[in-house]
Amino acid sequence: MKVFMDLKKKFTSKQTLGDRGASVGSNEQGFTLLEVLVVVFMVGILAAIGGPSWLSMLNNTRLNKAQDAIAVAIGDAQRQARQSKSSRKVTIQQASSGGIVQWAIHTEPTPPTEGQKIEQDGLIIDPSSWTITFDPKGYTDDTGTMLISLQTGGAQKCVIVKTLLGTVRKAQGDACILP
Repeated sequence: MKVFMDLKKKFTSKQTLGDRGASVGSNEQGFTLLEVLVVVFMVGILAAIGGPSWLSMLNNTRLNKAQDAIAVAIGDAQRQARQSKSSRKVTIQQASSGGIVQWAIHTEPTPPTEGQKIEQDGLIIDPSSWTITFDPKGYTDDTGTMLISLQTGGAQKCVIVKTLLGTVRKAQGDACILP
């Protein structure tokens, strides 16, 4: 116990630091240049490590939202066809200017009017326009895959419409490659 008391006295007693006249343990406030540089260096290291992961997560979130919006639009058109017992179409298209992707549900003879926009910037869809027709039972012959990616590159996701029943499936990466 005496050792701890001696250490406490040693570190709490005021000792001068040479010609500066400042005392160790005095109530002076502030940070030394070295402390500030160490903190800036550590923040830089964390930003260098975390930055790319953060951007990747943001891009993945944007792709997921676009993929979900397209899958929901297709499912809504199928549901509306079954409920109304009449044919419904869903058209998903990308405007040539600005890369805005939008979708619209419409009836057989009616062309799509301005649809709902998918609020994600920089999307690329392939094909750039896709119309799926559902009969009154909700069945379709328009099977296929819509690829979704970002203009900045990176991951690729897709929405796949399979079988006559109009099964909608979401996939990513190699599962989007057509056979």
